[in-house]
Amino acid sequence: MSATIRVGLIGLGWLGARHARHIAAGRRGTRAVLASSGERSRAVAVEIGAPWTADWTAVVDDPSVDVVVAAVNARTHPAIIEACASAGKPLFVEKMIALDVPDGVRALAAAKRAGILVQVGFQRRSDPAYLRARAAIETGEIGMPIAAFSCTRDPRGITSVSVDSGGLLMDLMGHDYDTCRWLIGDEPVSVYAEARCMVQPELKAQGDFDHARVLVSFAGGASGLAEASRFARYGYDIRGEVEGSLGEVEILGAETVPFVVRTETSARSEVTPRLREDWFWNRFQEAFGRELDTFIDAVRGTAQPAATLDDGLAALRIAAAAIRSVEEGRPILLEELP
Repeated sequence: MSATIRVGLIGLGWLGARHARHIAAGRRGTRAVLASSGERSRAVAVEIGAPWTADWTAVVDDPSVDVVVAAVNARTHPAIIEACASAGKPLFVEKMIALDVPDGVRALAAAKRAGILVQVGFQRRSDPAYLRARAAIETGEIGMPIAAFSCTRDPRGITSVSVDSGGLLMDLMGHDYDTCRWLIGDEPVSVYAEARCMVQPELKAQGDFDHARVLVSFAGGASGLAEASRFARYGYDIRGEVEGSLGEVEILGAETVPFVVRTETSARSEVTPRLREDWFWNRFQEAFGRELDTFIDAVRGTAQPAATLDDGLAALRIAAAAIRSVEEGRPILLEELP
């Protein structure tokens, strides 16, 4: 790999534009050489000095592109993964990797056959508070993990649901499924979900919900509870917790980034204030930058991807089981899925 890694960008929307600016800044020896988006986001390509095309396949096929960074709707992700596999190019792709399990399985198989490096955008794995929590678990400070909790409470609400997103149980909760699995360190075996429209009944007609809880049972006996809502008017509320046999670790708060560990003999915490404005970006800006840096380091062979396609497929399978559980009103064994 040359000193400069030439990056092709697919998607220049709200998050894609921020990824593009990070790549264009070149702190890891990167340069944006081609960008694809809808016409409305074309100005971002001009801003970062990259040629623009409306055709994302041109980004993958262009010989000047070494690696691809994709942040578009989940419905398009399988085709992008398979195209990068055919072209032999490393890929950073946002979650979810697909909207249904068979598409995800096919994309994963194509990437593995080609042997390409793929990192999935689960940015909480690159967040300092979550990383410290994970370290407390791995070192045995809280003993054996027993139960995990992860929530995403979004303050903004929505008026319509994109058919390309997968809705609350797929799109909004994807990070929570991955967080529970990552912190517990085990594979899921069954899922039971409840979802409803409590504040925005108009979402029901669009096949979506404004609140859900999903219970995930893991092979070793531990459990994970994922929760999401679209109406946390008090602020952007992102939290995580793992109870262990010797203590517990927490990541708490919408307006702070605290990290807490409690055991029988001690308690310690760290709190970093955060401003309320631009709540999502303000909370995870550092994590988004770190995950892209990790991807570039992995391309250079000096790091491992923060989250792999296997991790992406695991979260997708939990999401698919949650949707089916709500539809059928019963727990779903993961082995029932394709």
